[in-house]
Amino acid sequence: MYYYLSIGTNIAPELNAVRITSALCQRFGVVIGFPFIYTEPIGIESEHRFLNSLAVVESAKGPDEVKLVTNLIETSLGRDREASDCSLVDRVADIDIVTYSEILDFSLFLSSRESYVSSLLTVEPSRYVDLSQYGLPSTDGPTAINFNAGSGNIVVIEQEGYGLKNRHVSALKR
Repeated sequence: MYYYLSIGTNIAPELNAVRITSALCQRFGVVIGFPFIYTEPIGIESEHRFLNSLAVVESAKGPDEVKLVTNLIETSLGRDREASDCSLVDRVADIDIVTYSEILDFSLFLSSRESYVSSLLTVEPSRYVDLSQYGLPSTDGPTAINFNAGSGNIVVIEQEGYGLKNRHVSALKR
């Protein structure tokens, strides 16, 4: 099953964007990651912009189990999910399941009610945030990546946006 995730952070966002990506790779293996963009907070009072992205992971786990994994990632990075206002305050990590499917089709992200999700699919590359100084490769579209536990680095496996966009899923099978 493919899980379509939205990712966000507005506390030390550049560092935590890389930490979230690394944690997803550690838990799920290969991740198709989209470039990150800055967005203004919606639904919370904050002076801190969010750094948001999208990701696709593949898992044999059911949706509830995958949500438990993403919640564990959030708490391992410092989010207090037990706080009654955890969805209304600044956060180090926010990972939501947008949808899931047996097929890889990026247009499924459009089912999200979050306005930034659809904009991430159509945003001008000039708005992409370069996180290469933090260890996340700079990309120009969806990129298959993995976390190399031996070196502690994030590794680009396939950056052929055309192939990924046209449902060539070989990158997830590596």
